[in-house]
Amino acid sequence: VPAERAAKATSVLLFGGITPASPQENANRAWAELGELLGFASLTVQPVPGKGERFFTAEARAVPMSKVP
Repeated sequence: VPAERAAKATSVLLFGGITPASPQENANRAWAELGELLGFASLTVQPVPGKGERFFTAEARAVPMSKVP
């Protein structure tokens, strides 16, 4: 479940001055993975008011003709 992975705190050892991903970057990556898996545009996600954090709306992504069965 990408959202659960994105929310977890992680320990980090810093080598070579590379900064670890921020919680926001982790959340964006998780939404992008979920959008790829379920076929929606991750940047269009909106919560459904009054439904809880597992309910959201988003615009469907266009499926290239080469991937249509």
